[in-house]
Amino acid sequence: CEGINTDIRNGIAHGRFNIDPKTQKIIFYPKANNKVYHYDIQLIDMCYLTVINFLHIIEFNLFLEELKKHK
Repeated sequence: CEGINTDIRNGIAHGRFNIDPKTQKIIFYPKANNKVYHYDIQLIDMCYLTVINFLHIIEFNLFLEELKKHK
């Protein structure tokens, strides 16, 4: 499963995004000083990606715990 891509991460990091509450669309502007290029995603899809990333973090943590056992 894919996680949160670089367009979303850059848009969040630069604080450059808009949310339309009527359509529940999030518009990210990942490139500095560029309001033309944007990445759009629905809120429900963003929630799904957040859950996927959380599962990856849990999986990585379990992997590290297994490595500690074999030290």
